[in-house]
Amino acid sequence: MQRARMSANIRLMTLATAPIGVGALIDGAPLSRLQYRVFVLSALSVFVDGYDSQAVAYIAPVVSKSWSLPTGAFGPVFAAGLIGSALGSFALAPLSDRLGRKRVIVASAAAIGFTTLLCAAARSVAMLELLRVLVGLGLGATLPNALALIAEYAPERRRTTIVSACFCGLAIGAAMGAVAATALVPHWGWQSVFVAGGVMTLLLWPTLQWLLPESLSYLALRKPGSQETLVTLRRLIGATRADSVKLIAERQVRATSHFSLLFNDGRSVVTITYGLLAFFTLLTLYLLNNWLPTLIHSRGLSVSEASWSTAAFQLGGIAGTVTIGMLGDRFETVRVVVASYIAAAAAIVAMALVSAPAAVALAALSAGFAVIGAQSCNNATLTGLYPTASRGAALGWNLAFGRVGSILGPTITGILLLMNINAQRVLMLAAIPIVCAALLLLGAATAIRRVIASAKASRY
Repeated sequence: MQRARMSANIRLMTLATAPIGVGALIDGAPLSRLQYRVFVLSALSVFVDGYDSQAVAYIAPVVSKSWSLPTGAFGPVFAAGLIGSALGSFALAPLSDRLGRKRVIVASAAAIGFTTLLCAAARSVAMLELLRVLVGLGLGATLPNALALIAEYAPERRRTTIVSACFCGLAIGAAMGAVAATALVPHWGWQSVFVAGGVMTLLLWPTLQWLLPESLSYLALRKPGSQETLVTLRRLIGATRADSVKLIAERQVRATSHFSLLFNDGRSVVTITYGLLAFFTLLTLYLLNNWLPTLIHSRGLSVSEASWSTAAFQLGGIAGTVTIGMLGDRFETVRVVVASYIAAAAAIVAMALVSAPAAVALAALSAGFAVIGAQSCNNATLTGLYPTASRGAALGWNLAFGRVGSILGPTITGILLLMNINAQRVLMLAAIPIVCAALLLLGAATAIRRVIASAKASRY
């Protein structure tokens, strides 16, 4: 470890004798306290999204009973939050390419906190749907920018592992949402779940404002030579080294629109392919996130057994994000993700076929491991394929594609349940989008490899 650190310091001193890009600077230095701070705070921002999505799924049966709604009628409420997220990813997330990652993340935290608290005061489905759209706007702007900020502070050699590990915040938040709903609802009602989420996010808001640094890549591009840039650089590599470093913007950045960069330099296939991958993956992921407790319970398992299986799905996701991320750094990410998709489809089919509680829980664990792990690996790969000037737009558009899938998955499931399609068939159908994702990625593998190679070369 000491030898590796000395080698990194020597390389950094060598690179500092000439103008250097932020990517090369970070790749040549050991991880600093500033970077760890970015990773932790960004993961907490991702945590909010996970908590929100799963907590709402768990209170759905309680709210439906309280408001005398039939099974499946809560689908529009799920869809409302996801529509807001899609709009946030599409329209608000790209603002960070002009305003900065930190500003968008901090503003989104404030908006999420206040609107989540208002959800506790909802007295009708229509009012709850409107508030869920507003919450979704903030969530949709937060996730792509948190991932972009993590990627911009992560060294290339470990980016997939770091981004995937931070993406664990989504699954951990989902697990905590389930725990919060189980613990709070029996004593204080479903409103307490929203109150807890709102208060938690409002506490995170000033913490982000105080401790979260702006992206150094963004600062080098937008504010070169500013005091903020110098202070951030000093915190990253130390004051002594920072004074001898001259940062330069990325070579591939040109005077063109942010969105045109999504389709330049061979990125058209990557942009479209990863958008469709997000669509297919999140369709299945949010279908399972929102309806898995109901589907498992409908197959004859108790509410407790259904809860344990759903928790296993989220725990599998936590393990999958870390494990598949590490495999993605060590081996080719395309092959790793294709294998994950195949495993995910098999696990989802197994959930439909097995009936013993332990077998269902094991299948759910495996499905979470593969589905969430594949999505996190895709996110990590995508963050490194675009220049700073369009990274927020790229991730925002990608997740907007995904959010469309996340809207359709729960909505279609609600319709199928209202049509009295049994849970086993619904689970079997849930595997189809994952198979489509695997075939799509295989077909675009060559084009993706070319862009990955080009992106790695451009950091130096």
